This record gives sequence, C-alpha cells and structure tokens, in this order.
Amino acid sequence: MTIKSVAILGAGAVGSYCIYGLSKCDIQLSVIAKDERYERLKKNGCLINNITYHPEVLTPKEAYGVFID
Repeated sequence: MTIKSVAILGAGAVGSYCIYGLSKCDIQLSVIAKDERYERLKKNGCLINNITYHPEVLTPKEAYGVFID
C-alpha cells in the first residue's frame, strides 16, 4: 500500500512539524482548519523555519470523505 494523500488536522506546533516533514514527500498534502485559522492559512501559508509552505487548506466539511478511495 502506498500513501498518496495526507490530511493534517490543524497547523499548530505538531501539525507544522508534520507539514515540514511531509512537504518533502510526493503526496497530496492538505491541512484541515476552520474559521480565522482557515482564512489565515489560505492567505499566508504556514511559516516554518523561515520557509513559507502553502499546503491545500480545507474546511472540515470540504475534507469529509475526500481521502477515501
């Protein structure tokens, strides 16, 4: 089984660490967020170690069932 997509719930300390590590992999990477955090991530991305990452950002409703084959 090959992992093709990963969704991270939130981009706090642990989520950002995962974004940093997984951004180097050949996968579809998404972050699930809502409200102000959703808007901020969509607009500004996520700054980690002086590098701005722009993963796909989904609301919980948008992400529901997206990654099920």
